[in-house]
Amino acid sequence: MGTIEVGELLYDYTVKLTSWTEYGASLQSVMEGAVVLPPEGVRFDVSFEGVSIGPKLRGKVRGVDYLQHENVTLFTSSKSYAWVNALQIWATGTADLGEQVVHIKGFST
Repeated sequence: MGTIEVGELLYDYTVKLTSWTEYGASLQSVMEGAVVLPPEGVRFDVSFEGVSIGPKLRGKVRGVDYLQHENVTLFTSSKSYAWVNALQIWATGTADLGEQVVHIKGFST
């Protein structure tokens, strides 16, 4: 597996999972080891909200996504934030499903 060159830290956020949608297997049964995972894995859409304390992008964060790595593009019509339109962002982080907390750091590429 290759490496991805990352640049400047843009955001650093911690969000609380507020709800999730299960596809095929329940999150509880997966966490308990009560189901055999299929080779393709399982998917859960999660709703979340929290705060970004990043050096470039700060504020409230809220959305729905599935737990995986992030490959992010942004768009704004605001002249003050037009610089984000050209960015490609690679983000990585950790999820503590027991505590229902996700921590993500996003970097320019």
